[in-house]
Amino acid sequence: MSSPHDTRTEIEQAREEDGPGPDGEEAAGEVEAEEATDEAEGDGGEETDGDEAEETEGDEGHEDGPRTEGHRLTALTVTMVTVDCEDPHELAGFWQRAMGAETAHESEDFVVLTGEPRLAFQRVEQPSAGKNRLHLDLAGTDRTTEVARLVELGAEVVRNHDVDGFAWTVMRDPAGNEFCVADAED
Repeated sequence: MSSPHDTRTEIEQAREEDGPGPDGEEAAGEVEAEEATDEAEGDGGEETDGDEAEETEGDEGHEDGPRTEGHRLTALTVTMVTVDCEDPHELAGFWQRAMGAETAHESEDFVVLTGEPRLAFQRVEQPSAGKNRLHLDLAGTDRTTEVARLVELGAEVVRNHDVDGFAWTVMRDPAGNEFCVADAED
């Protein structure tokens, strides 16, 4: 019997080999891989009643296995966060120094830094209108020291928060993108 981790690999291989079918239909290999997933989960590909489906909904997955949503495997992970900006090289330089990262790829309009997830910066002509809807939450061993270091690199402090003993600092990078810095969790 294959483990859920092996099944995820089978799904990924099937997608790579077969690709999407015409009009976005699932390829035969993907259907076979999903059937293998059902078998690995003890489902045998049969329909389950509502009680069994409720038990698996919201499953957070396992450290060494895939995440599940209902009874289907999901193979999605965050691999990169991309920031739209006017000058990707300048902004990537700030984040490279801030995170101790290296350049993994660069072109005229796009820079990718190493790390997990990777940070990428792409040139866009339109300026951002208002507060960014997605932001990074960073943590360090000494928030005060990290905030001071980031200010020296070109970031600015927006405000500090302390809610029920959890404290963090909201900051802006040189392009105006907000991010947060908190103390590392014990």
